[in-house]
Amino acid sequence: PLPPARLTPREAWLAPCRYLPLAECAGRVSAEAVCVSPPGIPLVYPGEEITPEVLAYLKWLRAHVPAVQGPADPRLEGIRVVDG
Repeated sequence: PLPPARLTPREAWLAPCRYLPLAECAGRVSAEAVCVSPPGIPLVYPGEEITPEVLAYLKWLRAHVPAVQGPADPRLEGIRVVDG
């Protein structure tokens, strides 16, 4: 299922944010996009909640894909999330 949108992409992009280790991101709102390329479609987009299902897939990606596009950390050790 698609992650629930909690903020608009603009609101999330401009909101105060911080970098958290991947394990601490469940339930947080993403401040950046995470894409696997190809096909380049975002798995999570700014403003969307990082659900437990999305987090599990992100952990799988970290173990099996050398790099992703979009996040500040392409190794996917953590993600920028909206602070608050």
